[in-house]
Amino acid sequence: MREFDEKKLDRRLRALPSLKQLAFLLLLCERMMPEFRRFARDTGFDLTVYIDCLEKGWEYFGGEASPHVYEALAKACIESAPDTEEFDHPLTSAALDAALSISYLMTFLLDHSVNHIVDVAGLARDTVALFVENTEAVHPYSLSLDRVAQHRLMQQELKRQEEDLVFLERLPNDVNQAAISTLKGRSKDPPEMLQTSVGT
Repeated sequence: MREFDEKKLDRRLRALPSLKQLAFLLLLCERMMPEFRRFARDTGFDLTVYIDCLEKGWEYFGGEASPHVYEALAKACIESAPDTEEFDHPLTSAALDAALSISYLMTFLLDHSVNHIVDVAGLARDTVALFVENTEAVHPYSLSLDRVAQHRLMQQELKRQEEDLVFLERLPNDVNQAAISTLKGRSKDPPEMLQTSVGT
């Protein structure tokens, strides 16, 4: 059984060059977007700032930095994040996690701290854990931590994080157009983080 190991993830990320660290973060954020988009579609939530931030992340990866905007965008992501008390939707928490993750993406572009990436990986894990708890537990009971950790969706997410790390470790360090195309292709073909039937 795979487990989420923050120290091991931190160590492996620090062994990567900064652009590969960013690539891992982009893959995480992109994988959280389908649920965020579904939430926005169902509730009318405005995704504009978050889509813009993802585009800025890809532009940075391709060599086009805009350092003067990252701090303001990170703040905008936090201020615009969905309020779990305002929305009554099964994907509200997943949407909030995605919003916070994209804020961390902007902050990483400012300070390149690996801690932000580990935090986002943890948010991805939390998104799955809460979904599993909400859909599998029978009220008024809750699932044990072991049951959540062993769940198919949790194991799938941890497997994907491991596969992304291995993929990046093997990718050449020079970021050319081929590498960008390969990474963007991978980001558009992630396994579903949560069940596709939620919110439909």
